[in-house]
Amino acid sequence: MRFFTETTMMGKCFEDCVKFLFDPEYFSILHTSDNSDPDITIEYIPTQESFCIECKFKSQLYNNTLSWAKSDLIQNYKTFEYENDIPTFIVIGLGNKPCKPGRIFCIPLKDIKYTKLYLSFLEHYERQPPDKNFVWKNKNLI
Repeated sequence: MRFFTETTMMGKCFEDCVKFLFDPEYFSILHTSDNSDPDITIEYIPTQESFCIECKFKSQLYNNTLSWAKSDLIQNYKTFEYENDIPTFIVIGLGNKPCKPGRIFCIPLKDIKYTKLYLSFLEHYERQPPDKNFVWKNKNLI
């Protein structure tokens, strides 16, 4: 029997929330992962382009920063992106509940350099409203 921690359950709930933001007319979920690879691999159906998403939910900021991953895990994601030649995005939910976060940020992995991200950095990647569907345009997830 497999037991889930509250953190794992919150993460899965947020991951489901993110999946729901992809219109099945345009996007297909190709793969989900529970290891150190990104959580979701998605195909944009019209062009058959694929990309990956790592989902992170945090209930709040600490000192105006968000610690989103340890440095070795970040390096794993960057290695995965490079070796598989697939754009990878970090989708962060912040506040409220994992199934309905107050804010969502979608950041290209290539733009992230640190384990802690300042709110001023995150705000450049904020999706408003947080529950709008994702769009794939010019190899960028918006």
